[in-house]
Amino acid sequence: MTDFNVEETLAQLTLKEKVALLSLKDFWQSTSIERLNIPSVRFSDGPNGVRGTKFFKSIPSACFSCGTALGSTWDSELLEEAGHMMSVEARHKGAHAILGPTLFVGYGLCGNC
Repeated sequence: MTDFNVEETLAQLTLKEKVALLSLKDFWQSTSIERLNIPSVRFSDGPNGVRGTKFFKSIPSACFSCGTALGSTWDSELLEEAGHMMSVEARHKGAHAILGPTLFVGYGLCGNC
């Protein structure tokens, strides 16, 4: 993904394109806007891990404590390690970002992923 100016890009979006970005292409992916080089982003969810991109017959997932339980440890090293492991699993399952209660992890966003 290349760098781009977010404010400038938003100003160039039409109303229809803005709505398309909010409404998603399908259950798991955002819409791409090719004329502005905005790629589709694949999401996954799961309250305690990375589900993947299927509800049924999916690849088994590692089970992590929920975000609230992890946060209540106040252990920043543990949280960083759990976030890193979830990002590895997200990458393995083809997801760019994890959506979950009190959690957003995009793989490759930290220097160690």
